Amino acid sequence: MSNNSETADCVYAFDEGTEITREDKILAAFEDVLLSDEFVEKQDEFIAKHSKLFTEDGDLPPECMKIYKQYAELIEKTLLAKVSKLFPDFSFDELIPLIKNHKEEDIAHADVFELLTATLDFNEFRDLMVSYNKGQNTDLEIKVTKF
Repeated sequence: MSNNSETADCVYAFDEGTEITREDKILAAFEDVLLSDEFVEKQDEFIAKHSKLFTEDGDLPPECMKIYKQYAELIEKTLLAKVSKLFPDFSFDELIPLIKNHKEEDIAHADVFELLTATLDFNEFRDLMVSYNKGQNTDLEIKVTKF
């Protein structure tokens, strides 16, 4: 059986007996944003526009750091718009330890952690851009694993 909790227009499903924490609700709200057509379109447009500057050879033009900061700002602004409606006192600072301590084998919210890591780590962002260039990941839509 599952335990459903609703906050605003988000529905969260957890196994019965599982405590639903504030972090769980925030991450679920992030997933809601990341799965939206509007977000996917924004992300695709941004990456398509800027990815050609990023290469694997390590030789990047100076504007790549500026692009990285713009990407991080886009992600933060988009996520904050949704989450601040649900949690007016929310700050990304409260999630940084959670993101840093996230383990690869943890599949709950894996897509959210992957995206957030790309906003906190330039090398992860670069890998995303290079992958797009290679055509390995031309569909950047986030896939959610069902339990």
